[in-house]
Amino acid sequence: MGMHLNTSINYKARAICKLADTFSRLQISGMSSAKLTEHYVAVIQSLERCPEWVRAYVKGWYDATKSMYERDLVFFYTMPDGSLVSTHRDRDDYYEKLGIGPKEVYDKAVASGHYWVREQYDNGVKKEKLVPYFVSRMEKVGTCSFCKAEHVKLIYRLKADPDQKVCVICHQDARVPTEYIPPEIIE
Repeated sequence: MGMHLNTSINYKARAICKLADTFSRLQISGMSSAKLTEHYVAVIQSLERCPEWVRAYVKGWYDATKSMYERDLVFFYTMPDGSLVSTHRDRDDYYEKLGIGPKEVYDKAVASGHYWVREQYDNGVKKEKLVPYFVSRMEKVGTCSFCKAEHVKLIYRLKADPDQKVCVICHQDARVPTEYIPPEIIE
């Protein structure tokens, strides 16, 4: 026998309440995408016995609310020296205002991602603090260690020697055992 309608509605309301609480803390605390997903998965798992329409409603509410909050994020590239450059023209740290071209930013960046921008005051002076939301290492373009092809994405590595990065063509060759290099997530 299925769950009573009133019970299903109560489970749905509690799930939305838990997620609303998580979202209210999201920006204030500078929560990362991984933490947000962790909270969401826990809520969805608590609805395991509920009818599918309850989980679908909660998922739709979550997706819509997440999209609304993510509009406040700012995208940055992390340069080798650790500095962050923005892709937003109206910011002082916009890469072209710093004398860096788009190709140079892409070629040199070691990571990229979205950040919460927090205002804080230090002795009455307003400063920005950037809090990571979702940041990952950049996939790099270079020379394939196996076939020596140049200017190719290196998202695979040899299983026998993981330090040797290879292109997609070599990865597709059954004679060359390779594995995917997942992008490293930085929190």
